[in-house]
Amino acid sequence: KDPLRYATLTCNRKLPAAGKVQLVFGKGVSTPSGVANTIEKSFGYEVREPFSASFSCERENAQAACLPVRPMTLSFNAPVERKLAGQIRLTTGSESLKPAFEKAEGDDEDVVNGISFKQIFAERAQFTLELPAGFQDASGRSLRNAESFPLKVATGAMPPLAKFAAAPFGIVERHAEPGSVPLLPVTLRNVEAALRTSAVTPGKVSDLQPRADAEIIAWQRKLQRYDEWQVPRKQAQADVKGPLPKALEAEGREWVQARMVSLLAGQAGVKTLDLPKPASSDPRPFEVVGIPLTPGFHVVEIASPMLGESLLDARYGAPRTMYVRTSALVTNIGVHFKLGRENAMAWVTSLDKGKPVPNAAIRVSDCSGKEVATGTTDAQGIAWLKGLAPQAPRCPGEDEYREAYFVSARTGASGTGAAASGAGDDLAFTWSDSNRGIEPWRFNVPTSREARPDERMHTIFARTLLRAKMV
Repeated sequence: KDPLRYATLTCNRKLPAAGKVQLVFGKGVSTPSGVANTIEKSFGYEVREPFSASFSCERENAQAACLPVRPMTLSFNAPVERKLAGQIRLTTGSESLKPAFEKAEGDDEDVVNGISFKQIFAERAQFTLELPAGFQDASGRSLRNAESFPLKVATGAMPPLAKFAAAPFGIVERHAEPGSVPLLPVTLRNVEAALRTSAVTPGKVSDLQPRADAEIIAWQRKLQRYDEWQVPRKQAQADVKGPLPKALEAEGREWVQARMVSLLAGQAGVKTLDLPKPASSDPRPFEVVGIPLTPGFHVVEIASPMLGESLLDARYGAPRTMYVRTSALVTNIGVHFKLGRENAMAWVTSLDKGKPVPNAAIRVSDCSGKEVATGTTDAQGIAWLKGLAPQAPRCPGEDEYREAYFVSARTGASGTGAAASGAGDDLAFTWSDSNRGIEPWRFNVPTSREARPDERMHTIFARTLLRAKMV
């Protein structure tokens, strides 16, 4: 519309790739109307890199082949027409694999910045990544590293794996399989046949004595901390009974990888658990096994040098052990808690039959395990609790902000109602702020935890239909 406002420039020579360029708008340049520029201005630019493509895949370590269960990716440093990129192939023998595109990348007229092959690949297989003839970017530039293609890539063995179904906490139903012992599922792959597994029941002196709430709370909070990638070294020194791994980098000397320390080594009451034995002494194939547990709360930890050798930095030396942990509550009862302004209530039901559990002992504690209220469930499985502040106490700790009560329920052989419902000697617990998925705001339900009742005001009119200028 106004061509005199624009000037098109071109350089009279080819600019070096990734070079720095300045466009100088000199002093004295004037407009057609005679308005001159009185200040010299400079505009900096950077010349783009030559068009190139780079291959990547996830590996156990820098020297290993690609993981068969993770995608292989080819990335471009400049946009490429999607139709052309769709002609790239990953071949192995007689099989030719096509690349995958995200739906958001549009149709054939769009451009892409990379492609991926997301199949589950065969172990220890050789692949060839082939580009179509005349491969170029959307600007028509040829590939700088075209001599690298066809590119030979390979997959390694399936990586070692030890993974619990739920971490850092899960519930195992005591009577889920009638006639069998409760089992904690764990998925294993390419780890030791004689895998060492330890478990500790906090506060346990014998299998029949109840667990202390304070110790259960402490272990839950500890496991939550160690569910992160790393923990402060000072914290680990307080939690771990043994030497810590050395710091490899100066910037990481204040931290420790959580998977490199054992929380159960040196703890009193730890016992070794037996896993089902494989058919041979070879490393375990992909399998899901069950760890037998007794009723109650357990902290379970797996120690695997093969996991450490594969997944931990080789600079830590050998042997290097990796630890995988979780906690599990084996029970046949569930305890539920409701905190109100005037009072609170807890109710207990059996998991296998869904029936109320009478004569269950209810204990309410603060975050340190200090008792603040107790009660016993009636024939309907309900216990009314008085004297609890509607505002739950804050849990102390630098790494968390939480206001909650810890509520536990226990049944015993002396409780005839509990025995009749099939609960037996059982333990269950919950937190007063455990409302994931059933938060009141999801259902537009107003709530208040203030001790003072809410006050609402409404205007009541003698007549609601008024005329303009009426007083």
